[in-house]
Amino acid sequence: MQDDVVSIAGFDWRGLNNPDNYPALVRSAFGSGLAPATEVAANLMPPMTRLDSAQIEITTFCNFACRECSRTKKIAANAWQNVHIPFERFRTIIQKLPPTGMIYLQGIGEPSMHPNFVEMLRFASDSGKFNSIHFNTNAHTHDDAYWESLAGFHGITIALSVDSLDPVIAERCRSGTDADLLWHRLELFRNTFTWFIVALVASRLNLLDIETTLRRIAALGKVPVQITPVISDDISVVLRPEDETWLAERMESVRRDYPNFSVYFNANTPSFGANEKRCVRPFLNPFFTVDGSLTPCCNAVSPSHYGHLRADDERNWDAIRNDPRVTGWVSDFINADPKICHGCSLNPNKQSLTVERFV
Repeated sequence: MQDDVVSIAGFDWRGLNNPDNYPALVRSAFGSGLAPATEVAANLMPPMTRLDSAQIEITTFCNFACRECSRTKKIAANAWQNVHIPFERFRTIIQKLPPTGMIYLQGIGEPSMHPNFVEMLRFASDSGKFNSIHFNTNAHTHDDAYWESLAGFHGITIALSVDSLDPVIAERCRSGTDADLLWHRLELFRNTFTWFIVALVASRLNLLDIETTLRRIAALGKVPVQITPVISDDISVVLRPEDETWLAERMESVRRDYPNFSVYFNANTPSFGANEKRCVRPFLNPFFTVDGSLTPCCNAVSPSHYGHLRADDERNWDAIRNDPRVTGWVSDFINADPKICHGCSLNPNKQSLTVERFV
């Protein structure tokens, strides 16, 4: 559509010819529901001209056995394979990506267990494509010098997984946790990295201990905490509405005692905008599996969504995003949320819980 075109519904499509405007147009036209589905399909397809973020699953190895992790459950069912993405595959995907705000280097697994993790961080940093390079970690690998060496890469941001600092409760939630080492690494990361947060998964397994954990971190100072409710098919561990209300009250108590402490609860502060009616992630936030498959997002991670489309072949990014398997799935998504989107915390219209792979 040309720069001077306004839609029959009154939506202003001018500026679409400038790729830098693509993310904003996706949010306003589709995310906020201001343009009809037919116009969205005509103007925003094929998707992924510019990306807010991309996520690459670099390993499925892990040194923990978290109770609610699908990896733990699939290992018990003899249905899991531990795999590292080959560095050449990783490099190919990075080289193909268009300008991207943030690159996430993780899926299910501990990213620092990849033998080429440092080289991956260096390659992503040296590419100059990303404003930031992010990963979550349990920080139970390597020595302090290894972790300190990562601070020199451009745009490094780290989330340290801390469900509890109590040894018994930590083991209950994230089996394999050394509570003393976890606290040591928390202090190390605080003093080493410019951008560092604690990521805490709230469930009925650790609910009564969360305030104690928050107070210890708040007393240390300068460590933000992001709390996310657990996603699980085991209803006995999922927070009930009254649990979320109680937790919000305890968080407010901690804030009163530590006014400079930053703590966020994703159940109360969703990542989508106030006017957002539809999730925009299939347009702006693709996911790449360890085997090199492209998928719609970090929730819809099964390669079957895009017909097992590979992102590590000889085709360039435009050819990949124009593939009928991509455009067909996203066209259907424009008209209605598929089942995998129901219950996703990033979906403004979330319904009943759907768990595909991640926890």
